[in-house]
Amino acid sequence: PFSCVIFRSGRLGGGYQMRYSLLRLFLANRQEGTIFSAIPPRQTRQQYIQQAFGSEIRFQHYQGDYVYRPFESPDANFLVGVIAREHPITIGGPPEEQFIHKEITNWETVNVLIDSSPREEGQTVAMQLSIGQPIAIFRSLVDHINASYEVAEWSIAVNPITSREQFWSVAERYVGHIKEIDFEFAVPNIWGGQSETEKALREFKEKNNAQEVEVKIKNRDGKLNPDSARVRESVDYTAQGGGVSRIRDDSDTTVFSSDREESIVTTPIIDPDPPIQEADLDLIRHLIRRIFNIDI
Repeated sequence: PFSCVIFRSGRLGGGYQMRYSLLRLFLANRQEGTIFSAIPPRQTRQQYIQQAFGSEIRFQHYQGDYVYRPFESPDANFLVGVIAREHPITIGGPPEEQFIHKEITNWETVNVLIDSSPREEGQTVAMQLSIGQPIAIFRSLVDHINASYEVAEWSIAVNPITSREQFWSVAERYVGHIKEIDFEFAVPNIWGGQSETEKALREFKEKNNAQEVEVKIKNRDGKLNPDSARVRESVDYTAQGGGVSRIRDDSDTTVFSSDREESIVTTPIIDPDPPIQEADLDLIRHLIRRIFNIDI
């Protein structure tokens, strides 16, 4: 499992307030549940993450051209780089060209930091927020990696990390008008939990080689009761980045989707964070310390 942080900055008092959205990356072994499952993987999850995100990747997102490019890192456990988006702009030419307007290509970049160390709570990724919805962009990148490495032992999934309070505040507001609750789970479980939900997901993975499991709970009259032990376990699991949860009301409107929520972590710094491609190793080390709250 891995988590992803996406960040942006804004002026606050005498400094800047950095804001980070969290995502979780899951790595599932493609061999589990097959005749090859007894063979130990050639790479650990950490090694595969370092390989997959260790070189430049060109990918498409909503028919736009994007590039992920890594740069030098101050710590071997961390990958640092940028995701860039091609964005044509129109400028006026110089006097000798009669100021004629012309289109040039501009590349907007956002910083990406990936903690690949094998932590029990999962690895973390940090991606600066300014060129679009982070979960959507990062999913396009992950989809490209999975398609490019179809014979790899590992398959990657990415989900947002949210708070369970976000789900329950909407559920309470729509009590008596909830028609459907959907859960999409990534498997296998990565926290070693013992809830019934986690046990069931492990069984689907071990016996059926499932990578994802979907559950839909419906009441066509809009009288669905969301409060049960299994639903609470499912909300807890997806809030940690283990999947996606949705609530639909009696008009079939999606009134909550964890894909559209952000779990924000803020940290103040003196100056706005520079682009990774312009930052020195000491500044990158400082960003890692502040974002991930660790000492390197």
